[in-house]
Amino acid sequence: MSTATETAASVRHNSAPVFASLVVLVATGFVDWFTGYRFNFYIFYFIPIAFASWYTGKISTYAITVSSAVSWFLCDLFTNPLHPEFVLSLWNVLVTVASFMVLAFALSEFRREYIREQELNAKLLEAMTHIKQLRGLLPICANCKKIRNDDGYWEQVETYFQENSDIAFTHGFCPECVRKLYPELSDATR
Repeated sequence: MSTATETAASVRHNSAPVFASLVVLVATGFVDWFTGYRFNFYIFYFIPIAFASWYTGKISTYAITVSSAVSWFLCDLFTNPLHPEFVLSLWNVLVTVASFMVLAFALSEFRREYIREQELNAKLLEAMTHIKQLRGLLPICANCKKIRNDDGYWEQVETYFQENSDIAFTHGFCPECVRKLYPELSDATR
């Protein structure tokens, strides 16, 4: 079972998701460029960011996020003949970067918590396999105290519980049995 750190490390060293995110980003940028400023493709930039957030490390995710914001800004700047003032353009870029960063951070944290939850569930399932419970009626001999197992065989109490639970037995004598079995010892201890 891998830990969240190992999983995150293996994701960071795999360049295929980074490349795939870049390909999706470039494709989104081209579609945005060719459709012009009248069609708003802002939300489609979430796709490469979401992909990078889920499958890559933080540095790659934030690089894709900033690249998405720059791509969106350049498409908007060069396809919009009604260029807003520089201050408004700068404001739009900052808002875009901020919204993209919030999305990237939220998805990265969601992924981290998702992996953590999967690991905890795996540990829980493993722990549950070690739990043995005895339930129901247990047939026991009134004389010798042997227990009838599920196969119909009679076995010692110790054997039955050791095989059907996580109980280990130690043996000793209660004071009554010591007096009965070893009266010379019980008189000496008084």
